[in-house]
Amino acid sequence: MNVDSSKDVDFSGSKLTLAGGVSVTWDVADDWKIITGTPIIEAYDLTETSLAATINPLDFKECNGFIGPPLPSTFIQVKDE
Repeated sequence: MNVDSSKDVDFSGSKLTLAGGVSVTWDVADDWKIITGTPIIEAYDLTETSLAATINPLDFKECNGFIGPPLPSTFIQVKDE
């Protein structure tokens, strides 16, 4: 998005955009939706989880800043120190 030539890319065939590995800032999410017409769907993934461990529903209309619920057959534990 920060390169002038990106304005020439045709995103009309895009159906969704997935983001994982780093949190998405609101500015990036807003700019991406304006440029591409699709929201960023956030997920949490690890090499050990193959594709993803958690993901927001693919029909979300806006980036919400969360990583979503676990995928089917994925078990999550939240522990303190």
